[in-house]
Amino acid sequence: MYLANEVTIFFKSALLGIGVGLLLDFFRILRKTIKHKDILVIIQDSIFSMLTFLYIFFIIYIVNDGQIRLYILLGIILSNIIYFLSISKFIINFFSSILSIFKKPFVNYSKKNKEFEKNT
Repeated sequence: MYLANEVTIFFKSALLGIGVGLLLDFFRILRKTIKHKDILVIIQDSIFSMLTFLYIFFIIYIVNDGQIRLYILLGIILSNIIYFLSISKFIINFFSSILSIFKKPFVNYSKKNKEFEKNT
């Protein structure tokens, strides 16, 4: 029964690794669709690091009573690698194109507004 519990925790940690990959892709999509200055990139990286730490800490605390085991770290790392090698590019391209569609009206409005201000 104990081995079955460890296998379950390993698969939960694999899901955790995929969640971390999705969180990183969220920040990568924001950077791809909206240009940022260096200071904003630093702030985003800091937010990502804090959120990732808290996410991993709370999940490990809930799932395994805060005990860090090698198979948990392997589950997180391996699933994260598999995620980035398999579907990460698709996720980024898909959501970037959706955000670009929603971004176009705002960019067009901004350009028209600048032209109007320049002409007046």
